[in-house]
Amino acid sequence: MRRQRIYVDNIEEAVQQLIPYLEDTSSTAHKAIYFDGWDGLAASAVLRAIAEDPPPSLLKIFNKIIHIDCSRWKSRRALQRTIAQEVLPHRVMDIFDRQDEEDDFCGIDEGSRAEIGFIGREILQVLMAHRCLVVFHNGSNDMVNLSAFGVPQPEFFGTKILWSFRERLRLNPGISEKVDDSNLFLYAHNDELWNFLLKIEAREIVGYTNKLGEAVEECCLYLLSLNSQGGNIMDYDWATHASNYWVCDGIIKGDQDDEAWEVAAALHQQINIKDYSSNSLPTFGDELNTPLERWILSRYNSVLYPWSTSFFLAGTASRSDPPSRPLPNDTFHQSNMLRVLKLCRCTFCFSAPPFGCCRNLRFLGLDGCKDHRVEEDEKQDRPAMECFQSLWVLDICHTDWEFALSPEITEQIARNIREVHIKKGRIWQHSFTWRQLQNLHKLRVIEPTSPWGTGQNDEFTNMVKLEFLDLSGDSTIQALPSMSGATSLKILILDDCVKLESVGPEGLPPSLESFSLDCCTRGDQNNNAQISHISLAGCARLVNFKLRGSLPNLEELDLSGTLVKTLDLKDKVVQAPCLKQIILLGCLQLLAILWPKNGMPKHTVLRIDSLVCLVQAELLQ
Repeated sequence: MRRQRIYVDNIEEAVQQLIPYLEDTSSTAHKAIYFDGWDGLAASAVLRAIAEDPPPSLLKIFNKIIHIDCSRWKSRRALQRTIAQEVLPHRVMDIFDRQDEEDDFCGIDEGSRAEIGFIGREILQVLMAHRCLVVFHNGSNDMVNLSAFGVPQPEFFGTKILWSFRERLRLNPGISEKVDDSNLFLYAHNDELWNFLLKIEAREIVGYTNKLGEAVEECCLYLLSLNSQGGNIMDYDWATHASNYWVCDGIIKGDQDDEAWEVAAALHQQINIKDYSSNSLPTFGDELNTPLERWILSRYNSVLYPWSTSFFLAGTASRSDPPSRPLPNDTFHQSNMLRVLKLCRCTFCFSAPPFGCCRNLRFLGLDGCKDHRVEEDEKQDRPAMECFQSLWVLDICHTDWEFALSPEITEQIARNIREVHIKKGRIWQHSFTWRQLQNLHKLRVIEPTSPWGTGQNDEFTNMVKLEFLDLSGDSTIQALPSMSGATSLKILILDDCVKLESVGPEGLPPSLESFSLDCCTRGDQNNNAQISHISLAGCARLVNFKLRGSLPNLEELDLSGTLVKTLDLKDKVVQAPCLKQIILLGCLQLLAILWPKNGMPKHTVLRIDSLVCLVQAELLQ
């Protein structure tokens, strides 16, 4: 593939440099031009400038410019719909709705829906009368042949295509390697422009939603600078905590105001956060101008400044390395401005942690940390657990830390903390009850090293702000505590809770929108799920229902009164050989029931309303 660098310093110059390539109609000219931006930055801004404000010289050659923004990829069907909306009459668009309805009946998920042949022919018929320039923001993970969607083939109709994978801070270096030899690959580079280009990229992101403001650029700077400092030795867990970092550090302001968290969540959705899990990008991260010594990743030592607001410390390079030296007692004594702290593979005294004095701490993460036991006389004059009083987010992973809190600190925690994440670890004593945390919005307890909760049925009493609950991998929990008091709960995840005997209907809030019970995520075929009854009847907002894996004891499934569209019982999805009763009364949105290849057990009873919905359900005899 031919790669060619263009020497430009801003968007206007990049547009001017690209225009001659687009205007070249000679037989040897490339028909498809890929632009990678400045190491991935600002490419979408250049494409948008050409599509929305083309120079007169370009309009003399192309009498039709089609701007296709699929930077948030949904499916090939959605791509074709975007093209059709630009060139076809509204009456033709109804075909998409009918085909989507048919695919709903067949249980085809949205991401797998293909383009429609008839629509493609209609698009082609319209565009054949024009000489077209197509500007395409490709949010998929592969090249796309636009001819399959109705765009006239460049080889025969003079169509030109200008496109890019780059958008929404998508800086994964591997994605550009998928551009094939049929494209002219253009890119720019300038070591002195990174912050300027990041500002442009941030403006592009802001344009996709009205919730984001000026903080977007600084949020992106936070993400890129920290990732470049050592993402290979620190698991930032951006997918879970990027938005938490932005609010807790103070970049997105608003403190406990829900609006600040909503803005952060909106930005999180607009950025390709999953690209950062590889921790290998970008190459220019260490060249960005960042606030001096404010956001720090430290390797093996504890260099910290009084004005630092985020501090990530990796005690060792990997979990297999010998334990690090205990953190000095005075490590955080001058850290009055510290708001985000994550310690990875560090050793310190759990009964009197050195960060206990950080009274402005908002985010505390402990990953693979070990206790350094000290003599009683060494604990004198150590700071109290002041850090917990101000916490908004607590993240515990591979760390067993059990300690008691005074009633005063517990009361302060209950007032402030919004999220608790525990994975393969534990925190606080067994006597601590979650219902004390009535400000909690999100609770994730995955594969805990101690039994769930206190065994009390009223664990979630008055937790009216709780929206997300994930108890995945708890192999001890047999009965769910009542959740009727969690009147805002939207998402409930019970994956691999194999000892759970039943779910609902009592104790589940009607606010529930998404439910998951996947019993095959860990691949343990010898640990069969014990669940016999699942009833989400009355959860009137339930849209997403996921049931997977081997369920040899399941006898009854009741989804009455929910908004579930498809019930998937195919062999490759779920195995429930003893299922005796399926109840789907009042499921007004139900479109399809997908059965096992050889049908259900002989005596299975299906109860369904035939008057309220048209359902495609083919039972094989």
